[in-house]
Amino acid sequence: MEITVHASRLSGTVMAPPSKSLTQRAVVAGLLAHGTSMIHNLSFCNDSLAAMKMAESLGAVIRRYNDRISITPGKTSSGNVTLHCGESGLALRMFAPVALLFSSHVTMTGEGSLIRRPVNMITEALPHLGVECVSDGGLLPITLDGRIRAGRLFIDGSAGSQFLTGLLMTLPVLESDSEITVANLKSKPYISLTLKVLEDAVDLLVHRSLDELHRQEGHAVGLLDRQQQEVMGILRKLAAGETEGKRAGKCSGDDRRTYAPRSLPGAESG
Repeated sequence: MEITVHASRLSGTVMAPPSKSLTQRAVVAGLLAHGTSMIHNLSFCNDSLAAMKMAESLGAVIRRYNDRISITPGKTSSGNVTLHCGESGLALRMFAPVALLFSSHVTMTGEGSLIRRPVNMITEALPHLGVECVSDGGLLPITLDGRIRAGRLFIDGSAGSQFLTGLLMTLPVLESDSEITVANLKSKPYISLTLKVLEDAVDLLVHRSLDELHRQEGHAVGLLDRQQQEVMGILRKLAAGETEGKRAGKCSGDDRRTYAPRSLPGAESG
């Protein structure tokens, strides 16, 4: 069989596909915000749905529309809370500190490959913030007891940035200042993504560098009209036009804010 490919030029406008990494961060930001938040153009993949269900378990009211959701945070609870993370490593590590703002007794479970992933980063760090951690030999399920408090932490970033993201989402809500020193951070673009989300979610967040992150006293505010874009997905659609040596097509969203990592590291997805 012979196929003839003729030279052509691609053009047009394409909406960038949504990002599950950004969706989960936006869900947590909405959970911590004051009032109702709207999240547009989000991913409804299994990992994102797990994050939404975890937020609902922590008292949030989430309403789903065609291409967006609204999220209204609930009240803190003194009762036991069980969070099922599905197979999402980001949801597990990010929600671990966040959940302790809403309940003093949290059990986290998962399924599939997630139950074989170590949780040592969580169990080794949270005791420094007043939380007692019990795992099943370093694996899920994990039980967290106590209200998280402000403090100082040293984090080895070589294992990924997902737990650090959870701390950056959690600590600004506390009444006192916290300081995190990070070594060997391998996923800087994802931390940049987290900080970008926090620019609209938290007042007075200051980062001196990506190796040392300091949070000054602030509070969460409502997130409105958040749209997300994952640049790498749209670039794949434009790749055919690049074979001519020309930029074909146009990447655009609407007039809402756009968030995307500058590059995607291969070692971690989220």
